Order: sequence, then structure tokens, then C-alpha cells
Amino acid sequence: MCYNVRMSGRILLEVSEPALHGLRGGVGRVTAKLLEHAPPPPEVAPEVAPVVWTGDGFGAWRPPEVFPPPEATAARAAGTRADASRSVARKPADTLADASCSVASLIDLAKDPLRPWAWRVKARRWRRTLTPANVGAGDTLLLLAPAWAAPTAGTLRRVTTRGAAVVGLIHDLLPVSDADTCDPATARWFPRWLDAMLPVAPRWLSFSQATRTALLAYAAQRGFDGAAAPQVTVVPPGSDFSVLHPSSPIPHPSSLPAVEALIQSALSGPLFLCVGTIEPRKQHAVVLDAFEQVVQQMPDAHLLLVGRAGWRCEAVVQRIEQHPLLGKRLHWPKQVSDEQLAAAYRCATATIAASRAEGFDLPVVESLACGTPVIASDIAVHREVAGERGRYVPSGDAAALAAAMRELPAGGRVEPLRWPNWAESAQAVFAALRARGEGSSE
Repeated sequence: MCYNVRMSGRILLEVSEPALHGLRGGVGRVTAKLLEHAPPPPEVAPEVAPVVWTGDGFGAWRPPEVFPPPEATAARAAGTRADASRSVARKPADTLADASCSVASLIDLAKDPLRPWAWRVKARRWRRTLTPANVGAGDTLLLLAPAWAAPTAGTLRRVTTRGAAVVGLIHDLLPVSDADTCDPATARWFPRWLDAMLPVAPRWLSFSQATRTALLAYAAQRGFDGAAAPQVTVVPPGSDFSVLHPSSPIPHPSSLPAVEALIQSALSGPLFLCVGTIEPRKQHAVVLDAFEQVVQQMPDAHLLLVGRAGWRCEAVVQRIEQHPLLGKRLHWPKQVSDEQLAAAYRCATATIAASRAEGFDLPVVESLACGTPVIASDIAVHREVAGERGRYVPSGDAAALAAAMRELPAGGRVEPLRWPNWAESAQAVFAALRARGEGSSE
């Protein structure tokens, strides 16, 4: 990928949140895949480049960002700013606009004391070390994540007045619809962020029709309906865990010594897999309740939990760590590699998706793409993604989930789901971003 400082018509991926916390979690995975599969910038196509908000503008980010030692900082900063000035002939009016935008952005930031100090420290370093991106006419700025590190609405209004288009990527509206399951800080700032974005971002991308519907409903409540409604294009995320795709990283389980325990579990009895961060919305407590009912009649059954501890999960984590079957029939490796996860999907009897709400739920797709059955809570997005391949149970009903687990035939498979891989998904995202102003898409 090219990271030139200035080219009219660029697609700029605003990655401040994953740049601050690392390319991990769902947002980090999306960011990494978009960068990995960004098209090369031939003369006939726009450049695709990541940028971060520095508090007074945008800087070109090169993942992973490695900052120089203090003695080299000044020299590097001077050099990059010199390079930036040489990359395009800047008119005095442009320079004045940049300066006024920077001052206005810093004033906005001063009015926002809730920004975490971790971001403030990193942003200060970004301002000293990164090449200015000079967002302007013809550029499309894609906001990949709502976060404390995201640009202020004032900053975005100013770049739109200079001819740039702002597009939001909405993963879900769960901090609005299911605030009690979210981190308290997220539940507070997400609606404020969304309210600020709606006037400056008339175009959005979403990962599911369910999320698109939720965003349009929320916008209508805020007065953005009819001709003022945002244009929302559905672009499903990719999955590389497909037995139907030749480049899929799905090895045979026996080729991975690290998952030997999983193989033994699968051979000695049913193996149920549950993938996702441990947090209230995922309803791990319901999964544990169901599993405890299952092992009473199927003592050789295993439950594999893959996912780190999240928020508001202390009671569930304690229950797992103190469970009498932990390490015997209950397994919690927390984090695994893509290869290990693919092997787990492949040798699982079924994947359990018990969430009470989701924006998409990628593990459902990954499991079905491997031909592994899915037992899912009966929510709209699960129906949208899994269709007739899924087996559905009422959300929060441990007895119904246990019954479905017991009734699933050992070794049963489903027809593998053909789903776009990440390369295809990324190309769909970039195609949607290039289609500036062509109307709403279903």
C-alpha cells in the first residue's frame, strides 16, 4: 500500500481507536483486514491510506506505528513536515485554512475534558512525529470506530467545508438499545457521538440489515428522516474461515499440536464451542446453565469458551474459574490463533451463539462456513446471517438451549455457507466509498 501525503480523491481510513489500543478485538480485526486488502494505488484509482486524529488535524499512520527515541523526534518531525510541504504546492489560502482548522480543533478539544489521558499523550506524540494528511477536496474519510479517540464533530464539519466527504462505519447501536450490557462509559458517550455524527456524515456503512434498520430508526427519532435520512449501505464483513475457499487458513486439526486437547475432546464426546468476549450481552451465564444441564445426561460433553474477559463479567469469570469441570469438561483458553480457532470450528459438534443482541456476530458465519452447525438465540441478525442453516432457541432460555444441544446429532454437519472472504469484503467497502452521492443502498 502507498502512504503518499497528498492525492486528490483519496480514501482515508480514520483509525485513531485501533491505533491507540492496538489492532485487536472486532474493530481492530476489521481495520487490519481493510488495510491488508486495500488495493494498490494505480493512477486510475484513489489511494487508500490510514490516518489518525492528532487533536489539531490528521496524520498519516503507518501500522504498526513505531516512535523514534526522544533525540530523533525533532529531526524526524522536521523532515516529515518538509516532505509534506514538498508533496503539493500549497497556496497561502490553503495554509491559512489548515492553521485555522488546527486552532479550532484545539478549542473543540479544550471543551471536551472527558477525553482520556492515554489518548491525549498519544495524540501529542502523533502531532510531533506524523506527516500531516491534509484532508481536503475529493477525499473520503471513513470513520472506522466511535471512540474517545475519534475526531470531534467540529473537526469533521471543517473538513467537509473543504470538500471532503465523511462516511461512518456503524458496527451496531447496542450502547443505545442494550446500554445495560455495555461498559458504563461507552453507554454515556456513544449516543453523544452518534448525535454529533449524523449532521456531518450523510453516508454510512453497516455490517447487517438489522444494524441499518436500527440506525435509520435512531436517525428518524433525531429528526433525520425523509430526504434528510442518512444513506446506509450494507457491506457484510468477511470471513476467511471457509472450507469452500482455496486460500482459507483451515488446516486439518491433527496438523496443529497446540489444539491436541480439542481433538481429544471431540473424539471423546460432543464439543460445544462458544466464541466471543465475556460480557453481559453474550449471555455466557445462560450457556453455562445449559451446559450443566447437558452434562447430567451427556457426561462426556465438552464446552470450549474462546474469548477474553470483558466488562461487567466478574461473576461469570469467577464462576468459570471456580467451576469443578474447568480443565476437564469446561475449557477457557481465552485467546487462540486463527489456525487454532479454525481447527476448533472444524472439530466442534456445534457453535453456540447465545447473545441477546448483536450487530452482526461473525462467529456464526465462521462456523457455518466450516460446515459446523450453529445453535443461536432467536434474534433478527442471527436469522439474517444464518437463515435456514441455524437452529434457534429463545434468548435467555437455558432449558431450550440445553435441549437443542442434546438433540443435535453427533458428527452432524451442515452444508458449508459461501460467504465473502475479507478480500472480497474489503473491495465491496472501497467500491461503496467510491460511489459518492449515488443514493441509498439496501
